[in-house]
Amino acid sequence: MKRYILFFIVSVFLIGGAADVFSKAVVGGVIYKRNGSVIKTKKFTKTLEPNEFISGDYKENNIKIKIADIKEVQLLTSDVAYTFDHSKLVKKSGDLVIIKRDGKQYTLKNAYFSSSHFGYEFFDEINNRVSENMVAFSEISRIAFGEDLGTVKKCPKDGRIFPSDYIYCPYDKTELIPVKPE
Repeated sequence: MKRYILFFIVSVFLIGGAADVFSKAVVGGVIYKRNGSVIKTKKFTKTLEPNEFISGDYKENNIKIKIADIKEVQLLTSDVAYTFDHSKLVKKSGDLVIIKRDGKQYTLKNAYFSSSHFGYEFFDEINNRVSENMVAFSEISRIAFGEDLGTVKKCPKDGRIFPSDYIYCPYDKTELIPVKPE
């Protein structure tokens, strides 16, 4: 009986430790900006670290979703900062779609991050070192976590970005052009 109890305690410790390690893992991905540019990063910093949350209203309840559980975020509102503010005078929060790693999808109303900007690391070829840059959520149309970029395509008419297997823009039927990431 003691062996079973010891086995159970060790198992819980190992599983809990593995979950904690995953939640602190480095997370990177691809940033799709509203201006059509694409940025690939191996590490997001500050507001997009794995233990941070995105909050918003889902089916009349305020929920929080951990960044470590998210596969993709689509920021639907372009004229907001995506920050929390009680002020009714300034639009700070907006609507977004979250696709979790388990495939579940949530459309959040009045969604926000803990800050209006986040950081990402990139290799600075001029100075031959890893540097950090900041970008505002209002400039972003989509963030894909852990995605392997490969080649993406852009619609020359409206600037929307699509996966590499798309040939034509589904909105205006224009032939897409390949885009090289920054």
